[in-house]
Amino acid sequence: MIEAQHLTKHFGRAVAVDHPVPPRRPRRFTWVRTAGLLVTIVLLTGLAYLRVSSSPETFSVPQGAHAGELTMNPCTYATENGSYRAECGTLVVAENRADARSRLIALPVTRILARSSHPLAPIFHLNGGPGITNMTFPQANRLAAQHDVVMVGYRGVDGSSVLNCPEVTVALNSSPDFLAKASLSAYSQAFASCAKRLERSGVDLAGYTLEEQGADIEAARVALGYQRVDLLSESAGTRLAMIYSWMHPNSVDSSVMIGVNPPGNFVYSGAEIDQGIERYSALCAQQPACRARTGNLADSMQNTSAHMPSKWYFLPIKPGNVLVGTFLGLTEATSEASPLSGPMTLDSWISAAQGDPSGFWLLSNMAGLILPTSFVWGEFASIGVADAQPADRYFSSSADQGSIIGNPLAEFLWGAGGLVHAWPANPSENQYTSVQNSNVPTLLIGGTLDFETPAQNATKELLPHLPTGIRSSCPGSGT
Repeated sequence: MIEAQHLTKHFGRAVAVDHPVPPRRPRRFTWVRTAGLLVTIVLLTGLAYLRVSSSPETFSVPQGAHAGELTMNPCTYATENGSYRAECGTLVVAENRADARSRLIALPVTRILARSSHPLAPIFHLNGGPGITNMTFPQANRLAAQHDVVMVGYRGVDGSSVLNCPEVTVALNSSPDFLAKASLSAYSQAFASCAKRLERSGVDLAGYTLEEQGADIEAARVALGYQRVDLLSESAGTRLAMIYSWMHPNSVDSSVMIGVNPPGNFVYSGAEIDQGIERYSALCAQQPACRARTGNLADSMQNTSAHMPSKWYFLPIKPGNVLVGTFLGLTEATSEASPLSGPMTLDSWISAAQGDPSGFWLLSNMAGLILPTSFVWGEFASIGVADAQPADRYFSSSADQGSIIGNPLAEFLWGAGGLVHAWPANPSENQYTSVQNSNVPTLLIGGTLDFETPAQNATKELLPHLPTGIRSSCPGSGT
């Protein structure tokens, strides 16, 4: 069983935020500052280019292979503590297990080998997302002393079938403002075009679900010869951990979830965003340096959001991009995540209220550069529509939109509700729309400044269904 204390220390990101907004002197408009921000944008552009142009490892189904077949070979895995001895290979699975004629696809599997001669239960790591690889886990060294650490690629992101949607990337790169009505419509239409193209090419989109990903984990467990496993999941990966535990309760020894996302919570809450900003505002009021710059941070942000600047000097600012970037920045509670972090983001808002929108210009450009290539958009949509019904209800009602900065990331990612109807409905999307009871020993870890996966959601929605569940809160921490 995974020890709660060990994982809380290493993966809870429990870093107290004593100074949510670093004390700084009022900024002056200088060309030195302008040049510095321009250099930052140039560097970010280069990083975005490298992300797009780099060639990922390719996978294919071996000739004559059958579903469930796993081939592993010795390899090494890079961690934050150097390379670790591992095994890397390919798992062959059916694209759609409900269709007896389904084609086969190949998924990558990596097993980092425990350094102990008598290892404890293996740990399967489930990364966040959706639309993000499950094959990157540099912190695996923290667990590999006593455990094998296993990563199974996410179908649609990793492996032989990747649901790339260049149509969505083009729509976002062409957007005059992420939250403009025309942009949201073009974004949703791009998903519809992508889905049609993928289906014409022979992809069965009905096979790209959380249920199928759970079945992939089970296939890997069986092929690797493990009787029971521990689960370590983060953010959207916690949803997969829940479903796998419901599908295969006898295969799970224990589960640790960080930033818990129960069913229905791929749609963010405007009211919870307001509550998070109010918490930051209270922390600001407790710090003399921050208090000296703004009498009430929440009120200042609400006033500024109602009168967003459109440019810094001659440089354009896209207000919608600023709001989306703000939400993403506020999910990181410490400056360790710079340049897009909570302190940096709040500092930008305070400065803008004082007549210096340079931070807004940076937020606008960072969002515009990074987000279009941050996800495998087809897998993002396929997994996201697991919450199609709550999303449709949310955008149809126009309720709970938030009063301070609104609900920008939900508006953006769901295309103001357009994605619900743009991407094909999944036949199994209704199977896991509500929380089920589970006797798997589970530790729920959440931060008090978590905007994406607020800790109270786990407490209210999931914990009552876990007789052996434990909740751990990390004060002053984000996701």
